[in-house]
Amino acid sequence: MGLIRTMLKILATRLFLMLCGVVFLFWLNFIVLDPLFIPDPCFYHSGINKPGWLFRIFYTLNSGGENGHPFPTLFNFLFTLFLGAFLGNKLSTPIVKRISKK
Repeated sequence: MGLIRTMLKILATRLFLMLCGVVFLFWLNFIVLDPLFIPDPCFYHSGINKPGWLFRIFYTLNSGGENGHPFPTLFNFLFTLFLGAFLGNKLSTPIVKRISKK
């Protein structure tokens, strides 16, 4: 019974910290980094100002309803999701080691 409880505690800890990592990275991406990288969303309206290749990977300008404003691509969402989960998993390793020693 003690082994099962420990394994469940480890699993819950990892999943919780992975979720925290995902939430933190989404916050960082869309609340902090977007205004820094795109200070004026109307900059790309005219078509004269062309975005670079890195910008085009993470943002699209032709999304419906956005009128040419940059909108995150599916790759941006998935990259943020997986990077947040990876970060949370790596940060949970010392905590899991401490739980498994008990």
